[in-house]
Amino acid sequence: MGRVIRSQRKGAGGIFKAHVSKRKGKPSFRAFDYIERCGFIKGIVKSIEHDPGRGAPLVKVQFRDTLKYKKNYDNIHSRGRNVYGPIHLLWFQS
Repeated sequence: MGRVIRSQRKGAGGIFKAHVSKRKGKPSFRAFDYIERCGFIKGIVKSIEHDPGRGAPLVKVQFRDTLKYKKNYDNIHSRGRNVYGPIHLLWFQS
């Protein structure tokens, strides 16, 4: 019959499993809309959280909704962010 394929020998367990059960969510920016095409939108960093299975922490940012009277929260990668500091999202024309 031959031997078992190498990827089958590794199996489903072991030390190389990804820790995906307690993730905070997918890190992404806001949907690219009219506000960002024609200007910028300001958000406030509400918390910096550790995401299991990821090297960098995630930042929870609060934005005002552009259409309704409510507030939206998004997860963004943290690069030099402070808690309760502002963050500006804008589109650069090249």
